[in-house]
Amino acid sequence: MPGFYYKIVKKSMPAVVFGLFLCFGQTASAFQPNDPEYYRQSTMWKQINAESAWNTATGTADVVVAIIDTGMDTAHPDLKDNIWINRDEIAGNGVDDDANGFIDDINGWNFVEGNNDVVSPVAQWADDTGAISHGTVIGGLIGARGNNGVAGAGLNWQVKIMPLRAINSSGSGSYANIVTAIEYATANGADIITMSVVGSIADEGFKQALYRAYKRGILVVAVAGNNQRDHRGDLNVDPIYPICFDKDSGENWLLGVTSVDGADRLSDFADFGQCVDITAPGDNIYSTEKYMPDKRELETFGGPWQGTSFSGPLVAGAAALAKSAYPDLTNKDLIKIILSSADEIDALNPNFIGQIGYGRLNVGQALIAAAGTAAIPARLGSIYYFKNSRLSRYDITEQADVFLDDVGGKIIGVDSADINSDGKKETAVLLSAGFGFKLRLLSARGDALSEFNLPGVERYGAVKFSSADNNWQVAVSAGGKNSTSFKWFDLTGANISKMILPFSVSAWATDETGGVVVGRKTISGVTVAQYNARGVKKAEWLGRKITGLDDVALARITDSRNEQVALVARQGNAAFLYVLDLATMSFTRAPLYTGTEKRKIFFTDQNRDGLADMLVYGSRAGQRDILSGRGEVLQTVGLPDLPV
Repeated sequence: MPGFYYKIVKKSMPAVVFGLFLCFGQTASAFQPNDPEYYRQSTMWKQINAESAWNTATGTADVVVAIIDTGMDTAHPDLKDNIWINRDEIAGNGVDDDANGFIDDINGWNFVEGNNDVVSPVAQWADDTGAISHGTVIGGLIGARGNNGVAGAGLNWQVKIMPLRAINSSGSGSYANIVTAIEYATANGADIITMSVVGSIADEGFKQALYRAYKRGILVVAVAGNNQRDHRGDLNVDPIYPICFDKDSGENWLLGVTSVDGADRLSDFADFGQCVDITAPGDNIYSTEKYMPDKRELETFGGPWQGTSFSGPLVAGAAALAKSAYPDLTNKDLIKIILSSADEIDALNPNFIGQIGYGRLNVGQALIAAAGTAAIPARLGSIYYFKNSRLSRYDITEQADVFLDDVGGKIIGVDSADINSDGKKETAVLLSAGFGFKLRLLSARGDALSEFNLPGVERYGAVKFSSADNNWQVAVSAGGKNSTSFKWFDLTGANISKMILPFSVSAWATDETGGVVVGRKTISGVTVAQYNARGVKKAEWLGRKITGLDDVALARITDSRNEQVALVARQGNAAFLYVLDLATMSFTRAPLYTGTEKRKIFFTDQNRDGLADMLVYGSRAGQRDILSGRGEVLQTVGLPDLPV
């Protein structure tokens, strides 16, 4: 199977190159740690203004950075206190205590040898000493303990590093291992994923694993590669991955980093191109190293190292430092902060203008920008609603009602989603017109984007946006007493697929795989079932003693690998919000306000943790709670009458 590789060698040879754009910033004061080897690093840290940043923050154990690489020396005296510990696992008992699929994964996982030993093994003399130390060097740049009188310092003096070994001791690895490592980091609480590996094949599974991590609120950092000396450094001509995965997506969902030297000039080995977002130092790097007496490597700190492999971790470390000071920052916030605070270096690189991103990393300025961003409260979003032919939205944050359009026909259903990644939601409107039905797509301002007639004589009932692998579609339902049909259309109106279920559905929602989750009333209560795009049932749950079902919605609500189902269910006049995980058949239940009016679920992210929070509203005005996935009240907001 095609795989990943890295190019990194100590001393004067080129290494894996990560691209990051950071310039010098003026600082009134600087903090220098007392570590004995710090003098070897001081030029690098001054270049990115780290000493100024340390006056504001030195890190926290609440931020988790996953390093997907060759493993790490977890016993290293300058790293051991900053290694992630899986608190839900009991060490050495041979049991998968946290049911995450990995036995005794105390510090992470070794996907190469298939065990829980994340330390880079030294197997034979043919092993690459650069590869064996590679993950430890990266770990030290991100999180070597600083000001402790030991070796050197990392950007974060406190942090939790999750070492995931997916690259072997010769410096290569498979897509399968990389993808599984990403899924592990995503499911086990990583805030940031950094990878100093490159591959030439745009593997779709790899791309989707990273994009799912991003959608879960994780910041993804990728490097540019070290091919310029081989005359293959132009990523516009010879793209490499993962850094180029988001190049043509219209959404900057990963941070691509390349290397500059000590004078802020593009390193002579470093790749460049429109895939690059930022630069950071990648020359003359000193950091923690793996102690390998069997390989005659007897130092725990050293260098110099070269490569974009080391530029990327500096960006990841800067993001971790910002998040340590301002925990509410989202991955989107961090991307904006890192890029907007970079120092411009185009004048020093006239042959690479437009090819090295926003500039060189400036950690001190990033902390200042983070403070400003953190002061901005999270926007709660807008509820889209309709009455007859009039479409409106209610902005919860601004408490403002905005009329969008009179569509010229009776509206049957609406749904909204940011389908073009511009930060604003577009709207799909299902309406009856004459003897037929139409779908109209509107911009956030209410301008018509497209419109098409729905085929057949069925009576359509609801519309939902659907995104399978980030390919946006529109799904509509139609049904009668004994059956319900679903049809999927692309945004031009072409019919893509159809599914028929032999029963009437009370409420439904699309999932991230292109299928549906449906809820229906049965004799025993309410049944919730998930079907894939081919109509095959994947899971089913029965909620006994539930007498009614108002709404079904899907989102990543809890820290799990899959989406959860949110249900507004009734037992008489009492309403409850269920959060159901169909993968584990587990659920939580929180009481809602009483009353007989129908309720709907609205998702927001009030606490900016990348997970969906829930607001349940009905047709009556009143105070309503925003709830986390655990049923905690995060905020109470006042809502007007909103037709549902």
